[in-house]
Amino acid sequence: MITKYLKFFFSFIIFLLIYSNSFAFENKLKIVSIINGIPITTFDLNERLNIFLTESNLDKNSNNKIKYKDTIINTLIEEELKFQEAQRINPSLISRAKEKAENLLQLSLGPEKEKIEKNLNTFGASYQHFLRLFTADIIWSSIIKSKYEKQFIKIEDEVKSRLKEQELNVLKTHFKYSEII
Repeated sequence: MITKYLKFFFSFIIFLLIYSNSFAFENKLKIVSIINGIPITTFDLNERLNIFLTESNLDKNSNNKIKYKDTIINTLIEEELKFQEAQRINPSLISRAKEKAENLLQLSLGPEKEKIEKNLNTFGASYQHFLRLFTADIIWSSIIKSKYEKQFIKIEDEVKSRLKEQELNVLKTHFKYSEII
């Protein structure tokens, strides 16, 4: 009889633990926004907040997280739109940008993934999140570069010509009005 009650008691405890953990997980992971069918979750938001607060030398407290939450959500939305635009323009752009981002992370933080992850722990964000952040930046710079390449070349040529003019002006003799009077 006692074993029957003990079994029931332990079953009830296990049920409560599983039931409470399912609610606890539900509270941790919620969808913050959906961009063309792709969700941005609280996990993404918290990781990006951790990166932002660490980089800004701000405390990772609830006041700062609330204060910068909307700005970070907008940043995550823009990032997702960059990925979607890259997918629309040229799907291989994402894989090439991801490869470049991995190389940048290795150059910045070390050649081994374990060492990189150890260095990223101070930010409170995962390797995958940093990889996505770097990839989005590379995608966007590639899109801008390809769209405005002619203008960039024109500007670069103009800068070179102005620098050349400045070099020639430096070689000329210059007078100050105070020296003449």
